[in-house]
Amino acid sequence: ILEKMNALADSAAINKSDRDYESYIRPDEISYNSVLNYYASRKNEHWSAQRAEDLLLEMSEISQRQQEQHSKGNPPPVTMSTTTLNIVLNAWGNSGGGIRAAQRAEALLHMMIRLFNKGHENIQPNALSFSIVINAYSHVDSTDASSAVDKAMELLDVMEGFPLPNNEGINSCYNAVANVVAKSCLHNAGDKVQELMVRMRNMDTLPDNFIIASCIEAYVSAADEDSRRRGKDFLFRMIDDPSSQPNSVSFNTLITAIVRDKAKDRFDEADELISMMENVGGDARPDLATYSIILGALSQMEDEDSAEKAVQYLRRMLRSYNKDGYAKVKPNSFVFNSVINMVSRCNNEWADDVIYKTLVAMENQNSQGNQFVTPDTITYNTVIGKLSKSPSKKNAMKVMRILKSMEDQAKGGISACAPDIITYTSVLNMQRIVDPRRAASIASSYIRRVMSSCEHTVIDKHGFRTVLLALAHPGNFEHAETAKQAYEWMENIGYIEAIDSRVCDLVLVAFKNSNNELSADGVISFLSDRVDKYLSGQTTTILPTVVGFSAGLGVLGKYNRVGEVATFLGKMNELSSSGIPEVKPDEGCYVSILASLSSRQQRDSALQAQRILEMSKQDLSSLTSALFNAAINACASTSGDNSNRRKALEISFNIFEQTKELRSVDSISYGMMIRACMRLVDDDGIKYKLVKSIFHLCVKNALVNDFVLKEMGHLSQKIAGKKAP
Repeated sequence: ILEKMNALADSAAINKSDRDYESYIRPDEISYNSVLNYYASRKNEHWSAQRAEDLLLEMSEISQRQQEQHSKGNPPPVTMSTTTLNIVLNAWGNSGGGIRAAQRAEALLHMMIRLFNKGHENIQPNALSFSIVINAYSHVDSTDASSAVDKAMELLDVMEGFPLPNNEGINSCYNAVANVVAKSCLHNAGDKVQELMVRMRNMDTLPDNFIIASCIEAYVSAADEDSRRRGKDFLFRMIDDPSSQPNSVSFNTLITAIVRDKAKDRFDEADELISMMENVGGDARPDLATYSIILGALSQMEDEDSAEKAVQYLRRMLRSYNKDGYAKVKPNSFVFNSVINMVSRCNNEWADDVIYKTLVAMENQNSQGNQFVTPDTITYNTVIGKLSKSPSKKNAMKVMRILKSMEDQAKGGISACAPDIITYTSVLNMQRIVDPRRAASIASSYIRRVMSSCEHTVIDKHGFRTVLLALAHPGNFEHAETAKQAYEWMENIGYIEAIDSRVCDLVLVAFKNSNNELSADGVISFLSDRVDKYLSGQTTTILPTVVGFSAGLGVLGKYNRVGEVATFLGKMNELSSSGIPEVKPDEGCYVSILASLSSRQQRDSALQAQRILEMSKQDLSSLTSALFNAAINACASTSGDNSNRRKALEISFNIFEQTKELRSVDSISYGMMIRACMRLVDDDGIKYKLVKSIFHLCVKNALVNDFVLKEMGHLSQKIAGKKAP
């Protein structure tokens, strides 16, 4: 644009009738300075500083040509001023070129001095010119630090002997030199800064807060205990000096050095300084930086006291801001999050209450207009995560209040506070203990909302597993269906990293716990889809383990779908033969099926139990008492007329005999047989004789236990009308 402006002006100059337009379009000093300011703002870009200097040279050449034309009646030439040169100096200072960039800036400054001495008063260097160049030497590598200090001192000598237009900003030159010295990490850096302060007084200039802070930084940057002590002594002298008024920056520099040390008493020393800041008052009072430094250091500690100290500092900070009205201590999200993170790691009893109150205080700051305090999802998740580790109704109420706030803010368009899978994982883990029904409801609502949303939602395996665990709460078929739909949705959209065989198991467990006859159809649909896909060649299909199969087949057995049970048992064997691990029917699988038969009374329970037991003999190398006991218990649940129950009793005794032959009889076996006799025999006399013979055999084998006595107690109540001893 600048080049085009010059071209248009040159074109207008050819046509003398366009002289007015030429004066309007010709770039002036403001035009050039605007472009130069852009280059100067490009930090750590060497090319930008070089481009600024090239443009300065171009501007000088154009000015010379325009000066020649001005003598012929043309408009006055564009002129350079001190401001223009200062911008170019600043470009080199910001370029990130280290000592070479600083030397280039210094060369330009010396050029300004030479031109001024030749009569170019419009480019007289001022205090800002010197401070820019001196400050450029503060951006050098550590290997050049000593040379940079020497150069800065030389420039200060030149400045003190140069006729500045005025003394305005002269402090900035001394402060710039002090900054170079402080960053040099030289052993005597602090002493050098104090010498600068003497020079300032000799120039009738009082040292200000900036150079005091640089002096302390110079001492502490030496990184030895003696230097830090001298810096501390210097600060105390400045406090007592009526001509000096150290502010919080000086204290903060010293506190930073103290907390970085490994001394055991470093936090006590830092606390003494903070208390001193409060006593000195004024601008020396602890500000946001003070508390950020101390809280940041405490957050690196792992001892229990750190959290308590952090809470106390936050309270002091809020008291200073809310009650005393000190604006410089206005809190931000960092200090609140630091305290919340520390308290979340604390195991003290007060931690749950304090972390919640800290969050409330954070929300209050935001609602009162402090835009620098904004709880986000991470903040909320930290608090919820802490509260969920101590499941109680009180904590659950707090967590639900937080969750509602997050959901409301998300609905209002504040996406930074939207609950995510981590949020719901913590909430569900707590509610599964405190209120399982509510946990299932929350999980159902959340996963349905995710499935219906057009936005991508990140759900990890742990989070999805937690959702399914909540949906598996007993007694709700709709939640089981939701678990199935959620799993299929995750499968269909390719969210494979969030699902595996054990997650697949949870869907079948949800159906098992639903206690609804419709769950049998859900199991058949879910299992058939996966098994058939795999057997048809889609070997990436995720299959349940034997645990999931056991849960599903238990549902089928419970609702008299033994034919489907046999079919799936066959497919499990087929899958196992093809090399799929953890799918071969084991004892637990058969026990689960038999246990489901005993959960409700059916006419053919005994026949089904007998069939399942025979099938187990084909898959299991050895049969244990648990399997026989589950089969006898299933027989005991047989309903129907006398002949039906008599047949069930015969099957029970047949199974019992098999148990004895395999020497697998235990106390539970005798207890189950007593139960079968009590339930399947109507005649009290026959019932008494059968139970008596079984009990005597149990006594003979020394297998009487509490379970056997409990079952005998039913006989006592039936016949004798009182409990057995």
